[in-house]
Amino acid sequence: MGSLQYVSTFHPDGHYGLPPSKKLARTYRTTIKECIVRHVEYYLSDENLPTDSFLQKQIAKNPDGYVDISVIAGFNRVRSMTTDIDIVTDALRFSKVLEVSPSGTQIRKKKSPTTNEHTKSIYVDYIPENSDDASIQAYFTAFGEITSMHINPKGFAFVSFATEEAALSAVAFENHPLGARVI
Repeated sequence: MGSLQYVSTFHPDGHYGLPPSKKLARTYRTTIKECIVRHVEYYLSDENLPTDSFLQKQIAKNPDGYVDISVIAGFNRVRSMTTDIDIVTDALRFSKVLEVSPSGTQIRKKKSPTTNEHTKSIYVDYIPENSDDASIQAYFTAFGEITSMHINPKGFAFVSFATEEAALSAVAFENHPLGARVI
């Protein structure tokens, strides 16, 4: 494993080739690791995971909810930064929201000791076609602070709240009027 082998495939400034100095190479390595962490955190986030059937199946294969790092390293976006699984594993050890398994071969989202993140998210169906992000966010903000929202053009959305109570109050309220439709 050459120390600069993976740097030659990607630079944050969009250029390819080896960086001109060792100091700059260290900067690129740090940046690549940060990019890897950011992408993998998104892959396993409440925003992405509910709509990612492939990752859901990978998580379901393991009783502890881990995904093999080799699977994550095979994703095109990660492979564009490095093909070295050791670099991916090392980068993921610095994540504040993910944890690497004791064996160092798997990754999962850290479990919160006080709450389950999935209880903060709701599924919303039958969204009117003319609805935009702002109108949906404005409506659901009445129930509590929204941390993320994913709207699918097929007429459904996932809304994540800052607290479980906010999500429960939105679910408890029936017949939400949104535009010309009741959802």
